[in-house]
Amino acid sequence: MPEKFVSRSLRTAVTLPLVSAALVLPSTSAAAAPATSLAPAAGSQTSVSAGAATAVRTAGAALKSATRPSGLPASAKGRFVSTSRLAVSADVSMLGVTWPTTAKRVSVFVRTTQAGQKASAWKAVGQEQGTEAAKTAGTEPTMVLGKATVEAVVLSDAPVAASLRSYGSQVTGTDAAVASAAAKATADSVSMRAASVTSANATSATGVSGDAVSGKAVSIYRPTIRSRAAWRANQGLVREPYRYGVVTGVMIHHTATSNSYTRSQVPAILRGIQAYHVNGRGWNDIAYNVLVDKYGVAWEGRGGGLTNAVVGGHGMGITNARVFGLSFIGNYDVKKPSSAMLDTAERVIAWKFAMHSVSVYGRTWGSSGALNNISGHRNEKSTSCPGRYVYAKMSTIRAKVATYKQRYYSNVSAAAVRAASR
Repeated sequence: MPEKFVSRSLRTAVTLPLVSAALVLPSTSAAAAPATSLAPAAGSQTSVSAGAATAVRTAGAALKSATRPSGLPASAKGRFVSTSRLAVSADVSMLGVTWPTTAKRVSVFVRTTQAGQKASAWKAVGQEQGTEAAKTAGTEPTMVLGKATVEAVVLSDAPVAASLRSYGSQVTGTDAAVASAAAKATADSVSMRAASVTSANATSATGVSGDAVSGKAVSIYRPTIRSRAAWRANQGLVREPYRYGVVTGVMIHHTATSNSYTRSQVPAILRGIQAYHVNGRGWNDIAYNVLVDKYGVAWEGRGGGLTNAVVGGHGMGITNARVFGLSFIGNYDVKKPSSAMLDTAERVIAWKFAMHSVSVYGRTWGSSGALNNISGHRNEKSTSCPGRYVYAKMSTIRAKVATYKQRYYSNVSAAAVRAASR
């Protein structure tokens, strides 16, 4: 993404560290648009514009509190209490609480107060699992639309140096245009489109045999996946060159963010997730290889090439180098996924499996041991991801992937699929 776009559209409000038991940090308005990080001065909070030379700083008075906030559920256990409050105003804000990986038994609760409304109930926020060179542990992102005040509470057995950060992005005219194009496209063209591979370019790839008769083109279908350029991914955030492994399966996730988003907000959501994964968690890029929104539109996540076996950041350890990550945008522990969303994901998986010669009903392995080739995140780690409603569909997802793989790729080799998809 061009640097000038980043400075306009992506911003991060950074709080001071959460202070144990007695300190509530002042609210701050995320008036600038940061993706870079500056250390805040004592007694203040900092907003830093991505790519900008100067920071917009908001100072405020600290409030003392000797008691834990009221309204926390009875299950909220922890001897030490840390709190923070942050005002956000971007069209789409992704907020996360992070803390050192050495801290144990940390629980996080968040509540939001939208402008002119009462505060929501405290909501437990799960820890986002992933170990890609993680310097910090952290929550799943909390998505807030428009102006609001967000409060976070960290409960722990020992004092924890945690922080609350917001990554906000404005919805641009380009975002609206991309959304409009997706809305106007037919279901078939959004999900799949034809590509052709001739005998000459098919056989130039290793291992192709019998895919095309000499001089005759073979039609090979591939899903429409909107590029990183479409959501204006910030390539400048990427820390290191992409690494490559193998694809032996797929791990299905959900972002655990709000389901109340519009088509035009999706690019901003993706930019916020990328900024949190990189600046908040210390990962190399957005964790997932592909994301699918509730409208059934697939989006390229991590860079490095969709036809390649790019190492992700969505799983634990070696899993990232063996299994590609597909995430549904939203929280599917509280809402059922749309049929359009599921269908697009099934077609993407079928295409990726055909390209890498992966059996739908086979088994692979990751950092925690054996996995089905199509597995949910909870199969590797103790987590609710990809949400109970998606997980209940796993058998159906496998069956549909098998159907599409048979329908579109039964007579072509993996190399031909790759050649046609580049």
